[in-house]
This record gives sequence, structure tokens and C-alpha cells, in this order.
Amino acid sequence: MAGHKQGGYGNCPFSQEGEFLLSRKWGASTVVHFSRYLWRQAMKASLLYRIAAVLLLFFAVGHTLGFRQSDPDWGVDTLLGSMRSIHFDVQGFSRTYWDLFVAAGLSVGVFYLFAAILAWQLGSLPAETLALMRGTAWAFAVCFAAITVVSWRYLFILPIVFSMVITVCLIAAAWLSAQPI
Repeated sequence: MAGHKQGGYGNCPFSQEGEFLLSRKWGASTVVHFSRYLWRQAMKASLLYRIAAVLLLFFAVGHTLGFRQSDPDWGVDTLLGSMRSIHFDVQGFSRTYWDLFVAAGLSVGVFYLFAAILAWQLGSLPAETLALMRGTAWAFAVCFAAITVVSWRYLFILPIVFSMVITVCLIAAAWLSAQPI
């Protein structure tokens, strides 16, 4: 194959340097090694960042559309009415707790949208560049690990699952991006 860097095993196309050692025996163990090679090729950091980006986009939309919703069965209508009607002055502005709640919720939605764009951009970078951005990659992963802890402590199943899966994708992508190419 033109331009293909051969490993130590002749014309075996999946024994590139830095991968795994293949035995010269072609049999069941070869299939296992080949499967590992295919998995490693399929699970590149860029794919994990793209998966995280799509999940983050869904998370942003779901949060932005849903955080102001309430179920009458929760029995919080009186509380929400008070949050909307009682005004107070904060640094020269007349606000309600509802204003602060909406501002915080929309800010979270904007952050998730930014995180989706960042994950998509990280997924489009060459592996060499990602390897140089380990600090950014790990900071992003740690940030979402913290969001997972907060979700676990204060929220419910949907944000917990979303934040857990996103965190796993970001940690795996950060780990893979630091691996030699």
C-alpha cells in the first residue's frame, strides 16, 4: 500500500508501529488483536468529542426549554407566584427571585451551547494539536465531572445521565488525545 507505514510484520496492514504486537500465528488471537486495532481506530478522541458535542447540544436545548417548567403535582404554584411577584432592589435594579432564576437557567443553557461548540471544535483538531492541548482537554473533562457531581446531588435522572455520559466522553477523549500517535 503506497504511503502505508508498515510495522514489524511485513504486509499486515494493521500492525503499525505503536499499536500492538501481533503474533505471526494467524488464528483466534489474530482476530482479537485485529478487533483491538479496529476499536482503537474507531474510538479516536475526535469521535468522542463529536459525541459529547451532540449530547451537549441536546442538553442545552432541553435545559433552556425545560428549566422553567413545573408540574402542578409538585405543589409549588404558590412559591412560583411569590418568586414572580415580590420585587426587591439589587444595585439599582428592581428584580424578583424569578428574574434571578431565569437568568441563572439561561446562563447554564448558554454555557452548555458554548461547551457543545468547544467539543465540536476539539473534535475537528488534528491529533497532534490535541496532544498539545492536554490542559484544555482535561480542564473541560474535570468541569463536567463537577457538573455530574452537582447534578447527582441536586437534580434528577435526565441531567444526571446526560452529564455522566458527557463526562465519560470528555475524560476518554482527553486521555486518548494525550496518547502517542
